[in-house]
Amino acid sequence: MGLRSFTVILVSVVVILLAASCGGTGSNVDTPALDSGGSLAQTTGSDGLSGLPSIPLDSSADRASSAAAPGDPGAPPPSEEGSIIVLGKDYMQMAYGTVQGAALLLESPAAPAEGDASGSTPDLAYALYKVPGLLGKRPLSLNIECTPGGLGRHYFVGVADYTNAKWHWSGPVSLPEFQLDLRGINRQWITNLGNAYFILVCPAGMSATHLQTTVSYGAPLPGDPPGFPYHLVASDGQLAEAIGLHWDGAEGVAGYEVFRKPARADTSWEKIAQTTETHYVDQPRPDYKLFFYRVRSVNSIGRSAWSNVDSGFAGGGEDPCVICGEVARINGNPVGGVRVMLAGMGEEALRVTGPDGKFRFGDLPPGRYLVVPFKPELDFAPQYAVADLRDKKLEELHFNAIPEAPFHRIWGFAYEYVPATEGGVPELLPMAGLIIEARKTDQPDTPITVQTNEDGFYHFEDLPEGVYLVHAVKDGYGFFPPVHEVVVTGMNRPDRRDFIGHPLPADGGGGGTDPGGQP
Repeated sequence: MGLRSFTVILVSVVVILLAASCGGTGSNVDTPALDSGGSLAQTTGSDGLSGLPSIPLDSSADRASSAAAPGDPGAPPPSEEGSIIVLGKDYMQMAYGTVQGAALLLESPAAPAEGDASGSTPDLAYALYKVPGLLGKRPLSLNIECTPGGLGRHYFVGVADYTNAKWHWSGPVSLPEFQLDLRGINRQWITNLGNAYFILVCPAGMSATHLQTTVSYGAPLPGDPPGFPYHLVASDGQLAEAIGLHWDGAEGVAGYEVFRKPARADTSWEKIAQTTETHYVDQPRPDYKLFFYRVRSVNSIGRSAWSNVDSGFAGGGEDPCVICGEVARINGNPVGGVRVMLAGMGEEALRVTGPDGKFRFGDLPPGRYLVVPFKPELDFAPQYAVADLRDKKLEELHFNAIPEAPFHRIWGFAYEYVPATEGGVPELLPMAGLIIEARKTDQPDTPITVQTNEDGFYHFEDLPEGVYLVHAVKDGYGFFPPVHEVVVTGMNRPDRRDFIGHPLPADGGGGGTDPGGQP
């Protein structure tokens, strides 16, 4: 595939909010549902928590931009032990809190706040904190001094775990001092920029006074897995027919494993090298194709957590392309926490908007990209945007975020899988004019049909409640999956359902895929 034909098409964005009951132990979930009973209730929606911050992604602007900053040059070497103190008043973000000297009083309302048309105000109090200066160090514990506001009061603690990009929750905590052990195997508490993050949450009707938190760190202990590498950077067209990688090393390491993945949703990570150095030169083919890289450490004990992910491409000598933009409400207020994805490139091409509502993708080869925003409880206008960077270097986009309409919608994309030719890579091309049918199970003989547009996009609007079988139809083609089953209740979120099409063999029949059959 040549320089001008680099095409990126859609992959489903799957956001699953997991939760687990909590009785003083930790669990990994995206966002907890907190109630005054002191449990982490299971949830698959916002449940009034739409204002709770997502896990901070330091590398959200760097994972594909090769712009990660090195660590603090004045930081002590990894072999030294020490601690970092964060005062209660030094929060990054806060809801329902009041600074009292060096402390922060969190007081959650007993019921959701009224008058918030955006629905973004949580029915809980929280404070989000950043712990800088941890690059190259090994966190040992989080020592929290936080006093609940009376008997029966409690709070929860969440620590950003970058092993799986989820909050690691502990609680309910009802004591004025609480220590969280951070020495778990293969946990990555530090971003590639050397920051750790934690959040204190008071459920509805609860209160607590956070005085300070001390993060203790030290050197790796005997018998521990190796530390993880960080600050991975992949070159962007500077090397002819090659991509150069370099990263910062870790403690207790015998070597490093290097993994690569093409920027395609249908590909997986492949181990391409094992080295004792902190650099590697990869020579993939062909020229100017985008690849993602990640590295992990190994020793006789085991393997570390992954490094950050960075993209790179070979040769060409041209300046990389950039896609940037912002997400705002109709009134102009920025919207943070929106996941923006370059469709077809997987989670590695995901950005989360900050408080200013902005996002940025860098290090992109020329090509045509599909940009899709997503956040539960919000709809977007436009629902997606096409960034054509074949003849220019910069595309600036703007999305308006609006509350979801009360009716139910099913939407998605259809694209065709084109196998790789010799010396090339597989392509995913939009299928325009494709028939998409939605058949209600109690009315199977009266399908509702729509057609995909030139970008392969389709949508059904204002569907009556019921169970629907949604499938794509085109003579001579099969589809994966052959059918999507969607339950419409009027309460669940709009469902995104994508299809990948492929030509059937000559003896495979000329019809489309039956809703209950196989491609």
